[in-house]
Amino acid sequence: MKYEQITMFDGENKYINTKPIRLVELFAGYGSQALALKYLGIPFEQHCISEWAVKSIQAYKDIHFIDDNNDYSKELSASQIKQWLLGRISSDYNTPMTEQQINRLEREMKEAAKSLDFERAMEIRDLLFELKSGE
Repeated sequence: MKYEQITMFDGENKYINTKPIRLVELFAGYGSQALALKYLGIPFEQHCISEWAVKSIQAYKDIHFIDDNNDYSKELSASQIKQWLLGRISSDYNTPMTEQQINRLEREMKEAAKSLDFERAMEIRDLLFELKSGE
């Protein structure tokens, strides 16, 4: 007797999906799930991600949303942004950033801007921007 491999979608009425996959990436990293679907040519929509590592959020944006330069925080004050970030982001992939660490990032940005280190100021600005928009 010969057996054939079947999938969980096989049966009397084989399931065929005609809609794009709605992708929810938990622990998204740099978005390898989205990249895999893209490279395989499978239609999908990026519904949402969950990620708290600063560098991963930046990498995800750089790979998947390079042309998105919206300022998602323009309606918020600096203190509202800091409050929102507490407990939601990590700089070491393990523990949430403390209020002191978030304040240090803000100070570094201001110091870089004063010293005319525009490139570093923009790196830090983008980092803070991506942290907030990666909700």
